Amino acid sequence: MNKVYSLKYCPVTGGLIAVSELARRVIKKTCRRLTHILLAGIPAICLCYSQISLAGIVRSDIAYQIYRDFAENKGLFVPGANDIPVYDKDGKLVGRLGKAPMADFSSVSSNGVATLVSPQYIVSVKHNGGYRSVSFGNGKNTYSLVDRNNHPSIDFHAPRLNKLVTEVIPSAVTSEGTKANAYKYTERYTAFYRV
Repeated sequence: MNKVYSLKYCPVTGGLIAVSELARRVIKKTCRRLTHILLAGIPAICLCYSQISLAGIVRSDIAYQIYRDFAENKGLFVPGANDIPVYDKDGKLVGRLGKAPMADFSSVSSNGVATLVSPQYIVSVKHNGGYRSVSFGNGKNTYSLVDRNNHPSIDFHAPRLNKLVTEVIPSAVTSEGTKANAYKYTERYTAFYRV
């Protein structure tokens, strides 16, 4: 006789009964509900994490330092440079960035969460409320956010900084981003570079 047992909930009697450890499918209804919730939630969580993981895809044949140099405007990627060659780890030419002059990313904050658009204002997304200060360039000067200036209905804010930024030039602001399908005009927007 099996002397190992556990107490299981019986829906018929509404109480606990001693059941052999070998018994199956005898569980409390709340456990069943919890199992269904977990089984439904796990795919949703996996889908969310898969989208997050796509944010940092790089090619394995190109040195990671090339990507860093691009984002930091270093090495060959100086602002205004044209027809920039990109080499793989073996020194072979993989392509050229020749569709547009190299953009100046110096107005992007060091941690990449905001862009300077005026000597005392930055822009970013409203849902990114975790940062309280930004720095630009070499990072020696830190600027604190004085007022977040959150937009009431869209995911946008334009925080004011506690002092004027002098080490970088603010980005030029246009109204193109507010127009529907503006970036589909391929004669004006020949290439998209992502930091």
